[in-house]
Amino acid sequence: MDHFLGLTIVLFIVLAAFLGTAVRATKYQVKYKGTEHDKVAFSAIRPKSGDMVLFVSYLHGFTNSLIAQSYYSHVGIVVEDESGGLFLSEALAGGSRLASFEDKVQQYNGGIFYAPLKHGLAAEKKALLWELAQKTTPYPNLKHALGGLVGLPMSGRARHCMQHVAWLVDEIGLTPLECLERGKTVLSAGFYGTPHAVTTIPGKALRDGNSYASPREVVFDSILNPSRGGV
Repeated sequence: MDHFLGLTIVLFIVLAAFLGTAVRATKYQVKYKGTEHDKVAFSAIRPKSGDMVLFVSYLHGFTNSLIAQSYYSHVGIVVEDESGGLFLSEALAGGSRLASFEDKVQQYNGGIFYAPLKHGLAAEKKALLWELAQKTTPYPNLKHALGGLVGLPMSGRARHCMQHVAWLVDEIGLTPLECLERGKTVLSAGFYGTPHAVTTIPGKALRDGNSYASPREVVFDSILNPSRGGV
C-alpha cells in the first residue's frame, strides 16, 4: 500500500510538471507567435554606453524564453572604454565578461535587437559603467535556480544575463521611475522576475527625461540590399 501511494504521488508530480510546462508553452506561443519588430541596418547603428542589446537564440531561445516568459533569451549592455572602444557587457555560463561589440553582433547565431538610450550617459556615468563592467561575477548554479523557484533571495554576486544588466542599470541610475516610486530596483525582481523586468524597460520613463527606445531588429546591409556587400 505504501509503495502504491508513493508511486501515485510521483506520477502526480510528473503529470503536474508536464501540464504546467504545456500551459506555459501555450501561453508563450499565444503571446509571442508572430512578434515583429521594426528593422534597422547594422551600418545605421550608432552604439553608445548604456544602450541595450537583446537577443533571441536560434538554438535554445524558445527554451530560455519559455522558462522566463520573455520573448528575449539574452541581453547585454553597451560599454565604451576610455579610448572609445565598444564592448558588450554580458553574463554567460562562465560568468560576466566584456566582449567586442562588433564581433558579438556579427557572430551571434540568432536574432539581435537594439534598444538605444534617448540621451547619452554623462561622463561620470560612462566611467562608472566601464568600471562596473570590468568586475567579474559568477553565473548562478542549480542551487540559485531552485532557490528562485521558492522565492529565496540570491546570495553572493552570482547573476544570470538578465540580472547582470539589471544590476548595471540600477547602479548607473537607469532604474525606471515606476520602480523607484515603489521603493524597488530592477534587480529586486528576483531570479525569475528580472527577465520580464529588464526586457520591459524600453519605453519606460527614467531619470533626467531619459528612456530606452523600443528594440529594433538588426539586419545586415547585405540582407537589406543584396547588391551591396556585407558590413
